[in-house]
Amino acid sequence: DAIITGTLSYSAPQRIDIPERVIAAERVQFTQLTLSERARGLRDMREMAEDAFWPSVAGAIFGALIGFVFLLVVAAICLASAPVLTEKLRLNTVEKPWSSLVFGGFGMALLIGLVPVTAMTIIGIPLVPFALLAVGAAWVLGYLLGVYVITWRLVGAFGDLPDGLAGRLVLIGLGVMVLALLNFVPFFGWLINFIVVLAGLGGLTAMMIRRLIEWRG
Repeated sequence: DAIITGTLSYSAPQRIDIPERVIAAERVQFTQLTLSERARGLRDMREMAEDAFWPSVAGAIFGALIGFVFLLVVAAICLASAPVLTEKLRLNTVEKPWSSLVFGGFGMALLIGLVPVTAMTIIGIPLVPFALLAVGAAWVLGYLLGVYVITWRLVGAFGDLPDGLAGRLVLIGLGVMVLALLNFVPFFGWLINFIVVLAGLGGLTAMMIRRLIEWRG
């Protein structure tokens, strides 16, 4: 039931039989398409696809590299500025893995509820950006602690562990790369990454609760 009220211009190898009820013959403009023109059209389509593909791949690689460098910088700052606290968090998380996962779920629930609870009050609305920043910082720190704990445990089971800052950063960097590659594994990849975040976040949450209890006397 299609009807064309304007002018139809088309290119094809052969003329197409278009019914008069669709469009009058005098309003149809036909250009015969030769083999070379069709090949050129396919080449143009391929080049357009390539032009769209490679920048997206380069952008994804550049973004992943920036994220990797950012995580290493944060890990270096934590290891260099608070080495004793970092090691204490790692030991507590390793010694109590199941409780760390439970505390991680509790901490994640607090993080998820922090932003809407802050936005519910008029006074708290200006603090929403800071709440979002706190959520992002806690997520990054929990992820890095989880990576540190798991890579340290795995490497320690098969060989000697590094002593210096550079060795620990290499360990964390390898763990981040392996976990990033695991994201391409359907279902289990993101689940493993999620468990890593829960474990690290649980260690941080347990420490904050202990500090709060000590502060309250």
